[in-house]
Amino acid sequence: MSHLLILMFLLASCTTTKMNSEFRPFVEEFEKRFDTKVYTKIKFNNYSHSTRIGLCDPWENLVFIDKEYWMNANFFKRRELIYHELGHCHFLFLHHNDDEDENKCFKSIMASSMDSTNCLIRNWDKKLELFRKRRK
Repeated sequence: MSHLLILMFLLASCTTTKMNSEFRPFVEEFEKRFDTKVYTKIKFNNYSHSTRIGLCDPWENLVFIDKEYWMNANFFKRRELIYHELGHCHFLFLHHNDDEDENKCFKSIMASSMDSTNCLIRNWDKKLELFRKRRK
């Protein structure tokens, strides 16, 4: 009986990804959109003396998100940040794409800087399509 309980605990711990509940809705949307299961851990960090707002450590399968940035970011910027970092950690997109459209909006979720909210709202579907193509 005790062996069964240990086995159940081990299986449950392998299938549950620990992350702050703030990130969960964005990760679940990512999983549904790309028909995948994310095992990357995501947690807050403090980058207050840096311009960094997120970091993927692919060797540890861990994403760090700057807490101050997150608390001040709107839904659209939060979503892009999670997708961007999961692009690095989950799909192993190691390089950035800073191509811009005619409105000076980044074409890719994988740009090295965050887009304006207006650009994110206007171009989200196009960004997702490019993300999907890059994944293939």
